[in-house]
Amino acid sequence: MMKNLLLGCLAAGTLAFSSVAQKDIEATMTAPTNGTTIQAGVPFDVVFTVTNAGVDDLVIDDSVYFAVTVAGNNIFGTNIYLADRTQTVVAAGESWSYTASGIEFATIPATATEDMCVVLFLYEGTAATPTAEPNTANNTSCQSVNFQMGTASVTDGISLILPEVSVYPNPASDVVTFETKGMEAANLVITSLAGKVVVSTSVEQATDINVSELESGVYFYTVSAENGSVRTGKLMVK
Repeated sequence: MMKNLLLGCLAAGTLAFSSVAQKDIEATMTAPTNGTTIQAGVPFDVVFTVTNAGVDDLVIDDSVYFAVTVAGNNIFGTNIYLADRTQTVVAAGESWSYTASGIEFATIPATATEDMCVVLFLYEGTAATPTAEPNTANNTSCQSVNFQMGTASVTDGISLILPEVSVYPNPASDVVTFETKGMEAANLVITSLAGKVVVSTSVEQATDINVSELESGVYFYTVSAENGSVRTGKLMVK
């Protein structure tokens, strides 16, 4: 479901990058803003803009993943795929906004002020490693956020309530399972690269979808919950 770029790689600083290219993306975090207070059990949104800061277009096959960090720790545990611009070309200088909604810390350690950051990763086409962008410093954008409640340090033992969607196997040739957590009921839509809806159905916990009659290639899925949470990603059919 996602490229295998996990928190360990992020923390260790041992990322392997694909060949040098002229594609470059820039992050601008707009929410939470500096001085915002986040409390345990209170949902909040992370909002940011992705700008094509390079000289080449971002094309349909390119993927952008993001991490949200607090004091350098990835609160999602893995990076999440941005899919809301995948059916359009993004020319140099153009941008789009993204909202990660309904994020909620089940517990927050002792009151502290920490940097919350959005970190972007660009993958070109089917590359398994991030692109070596001309400027990687602009892939990160941060705000200073106040955290309240708890007894430990803010970097220790953060627990996060976040709806999750697991898709397996991916790639798939016969049946693919969509497993949801934190979503009591959700709607699944799968579209082709051309934007044609090929599957539209409801999913609950673990739902099997037959993709054997779909043509081989790349598809995009969107899982929308009744509470407004949305998860998106790529599905490979072979």
